[in-house]
Amino acid sequence: MCAEETCPWAFIDGSSNRSRSWCSMRVCGNRTRTRAYRARKQGSRHPQGANTDTV
Repeated sequence: MCAEETCPWAFIDGSSNRSRSWCSMRVCGNRTRTRAYRARKQGSRHPQGANTDTV
């Protein structure tokens, strides 16, 4: 089965070491990686209204 949570597809892993995770890196792999990236960025944002500039 595809590792993407929302994907219902199954696929045949033709890689030499059987390490393939997604049915399509362009679609499902990209969704998963984008979701992880956004979650990391969301955690590193500064709180709104916090001004760290000094004059």
